[in-house]
Amino acid sequence: MPQLLVPFSFIGFDAVIYLLASVIGFTVAFYALKMHNFTSNRSHFFLYLGFVVLSMGFFVLSISGFYTFFALRVSCIHNCYALLFDQSFDVIDFGYYIYYLSSLVAYGLFVLMYLPLHRKDYKQKMFSVAPLWFVMFPFFHMFSIFLIAYVVFRSWVGFLQAKNYNSLSVFAAFLSIGAFHTILLLNIFSKEIYVLAHFILVLGFLSLLTVLIRIIRKKPSILERL
Repeated sequence: MPQLLVPFSFIGFDAVIYLLASVIGFTVAFYALKMHNFTSNRSHFFLYLGFVVLSMGFFVLSISGFYTFFALRVSCIHNCYALLFDQSFDVIDFGYYIYYLSSLVAYGLFVLMYLPLHRKDYKQKMFSVAPLWFVMFPFFHMFSIFLIAYVVFRSWVGFLQAKNYNSLSVFAAFLSIGAFHTILLLNIFSKEIYVLAHFILVLGFLSLLTVLIRIIRKKPSILERL
């Protein structure tokens, strides 16, 4: 099983980033739900549900990160680090398992957002797209890239068709999520890559939140253009 060595200073850093991503994600879900109430568009519903599930995973990961940070701060003096996925199963490992599952389910929902489904096909396609099993680092990131690549491609097609700032922001948001997983694969080469990947993730969430807030304040008919 692959192991991930996380420096002590990064544990507190990524816990804050995950908490911020969770708050932004829940806010995105709130505005996506408002969009769905306006338009009854299934894409907006899957966007809402996907960010709710993803934000729940980030929140649990943040809590486990803070727990590990303070536990190491009390018990460790020199050369502190957290070893993930070792022989001992602890709080931070469980937090990552929950995050892995919630992320893959959320990305499956994002894929459903762009699939041409009828209402009666929702449940059947939901379980065929969303994986219900756990994967480890780096295999989790590889499978996440596989799922999010389709979403990035469709959002790019949407931008080419609409050619406006809103569609560009949606594309940038999903591209940032894909870049987050891609860059983390290179984490073994540099600690700074870990920090860069998390900042890109937050920027992607903020990009989508900005466009949702902008369009929700306009006429409901404009929401159909996303």
